Amino acid sequence: MNPTISVIIPCFNEEALIECKIQNILGQDYEGRLDIIIVDGGSTDKTLDIVKYYIDCYWKEQGPKLDDRILRLEKAPKGKTHQVNEGIHRTIGEIIFVTDVDAVMEPGCIRTIVEEFSNPNVAVVGACSVPDKAVFLDPLCWRVSNFIRCLQSRICTAPWVIATCYAFRKNLLSEYPDDVIADDAYFPLWANFKGYKTIYTDKTTVREVRNPTSWRQFFYHKHRKANALLREFTRFSYLMPYARPGWKVLFMTWFAFLILVAGWSYPFFKQDSCYRKTV
Repeated sequence: MNPTISVIIPCFNEEALIECKIQNILGQDYEGRLDIIIVDGGSTDKTLDIVKYYIDCYWKEQGPKLDDRILRLEKAPKGKTHQVNEGIHRTIGEIIFVTDVDAVMEPGCIRTIVEEFSNPNVAVVGACSVPDKAVFLDPLCWRVSNFIRCLQSRICTAPWVIATCYAFRKNLLSEYPDDVIADDAYFPLWANFKGYKTIYTDKTTVREVRNPTSWRQFFYHKHRKANALLREFTRFSYLMPYARPGWKVLFMTWFAFLILVAGWSYPFFKQDSCYRKTV
């Protein structure tokens, strides 16, 4: 029997995309119980109205089938970390999915990712991400990034996953620290240092529909992400001497790369700038 899965969807002023996201999650072909939690961070547009409409309609249509799919709304302070933590506290599933509103998952995405957890040493699983309608260099960056992390997860472990869609074992994480700004890096790094494995799978793909559409947005977005990753790598750097050999080499390589790419601006880092959407 397939495990119960909790899906956390953080959102804030997403009236343009939330309907598509709800349909995308409800359309997953996972044969098991899905606990879908939309966590709103104080939306001031029509996001809440749309979510409540779908919840009301879903209750009326499903009737006795509600045990298979549960759709509910929770509220939390603004900020993805706060919203994800609120979702974690409300979950009932053995495995927790976190997925952004602007991520369109393939119909078999949840099922494919859950299969990776058949290995008891796997703590986190992420999916390949591809951009939709972005500047031409962005798809190339994603293809290279996807290839590298998939290769790393086969050889040793992936250093991080992508926030558009990832999953983890609930019993290993009670909540994120309040100062986490790259949730897709914090827990994989923690798990890798604890001896667990992070999988970045190419068996399923998530399409990100909100991407940089200008060069200025592209470079700012990449620099912002590099700063967020650098902060999380710095957080765990004190554990480097105690890491297993393969992970130690991988961690040191990426840490040096991030310092080279984003380190010059690290003293000017601001937490808010690494969470806000730029496009």
